[in-house]
Amino acid sequence: MITLAQTLQHAGAVDAVEFDINPEWHTLITYTHQHGLVPTLVESQPMQSADRYLVSDDQDFFAVYRRLPGPVTVPLK
Repeated sequence: MITLAQTLQHAGAVDAVEFDINPEWHTLITYTHQHGLVPTLVESQPMQSADRYLVSDDQDFFAVYRRLPGPVTVPLK
């Protein structure tokens, strides 16, 4: 199993901060755009679903985006 630290290092991070250590909240989710957003949990998380950021929630989160060539669009669910 790859750790978040290893993932961040692989992505080129030099410094990082641990935001939340509560096991029921952490998630690492990637999204593809195949006829709408398709979420995938990178690490299994029994307390959260893969679509947790596609619905209203009162928890803080951050997102990392990769710029793709072409016009900027907003995918609709």
